[in-house]
Amino acid sequence: MHRPPRPCHALTALACVLILWGCAGSRLDASRAEPGLDPAVAAADPERARGRFVHWGGMLVQATNRADGTDLEVLAYPLTRGGEPRTGRAPLGRFLARRDAYLDPAEYAPGRIVTVVGPLEGAVQGRIGEAEYTYPLVRAEQLRLWPAVYPPAEPRFRIGIGAVFGR
Repeated sequence: MHRPPRPCHALTALACVLILWGCAGSRLDASRAEPGLDPAVAAADPERARGRFVHWGGMLVQATNRADGTDLEVLAYPLTRGGEPRTGRAPLGRFLARRDAYLDPAEYAPGRIVTVVGPLEGAVQGRIGEAEYTYPLVRAEQLRLWPAVYPPAEPRFRIGIGAVFGR
């Protein structure tokens, strides 16, 4: 005898579909990005790199709002297949990601992880401390801000006596 699905099973299935749909929708289209072009290579010859599409990401150093948008200074790292920066690897240099929209610096705070896709538009001269630096400039047509982990994850185990006093 066939029974109709129970409401809780139907809700669970719907939740799974929505989660999978959300994950699929958050992927960036990096099909036009050129492999092998990293920020250090682009900074060495910005005119040759101009117009080429990149898929870069890393850790935000700072967000600077301009009158017509926001510049994100990013310390670049190699990406996983899914486009997430591998911050445990050696950095690849820095770049600026320019977005023609206001991005809240509280949300795009230093230490957050981002991935961008877009064309290179040359370079911008800047400074890191006292040193001159050439930042490749990416028009961030696509931008993903990776979830922040707040608060830090609890440890998986604790060692102690197991009694709590004074609460």
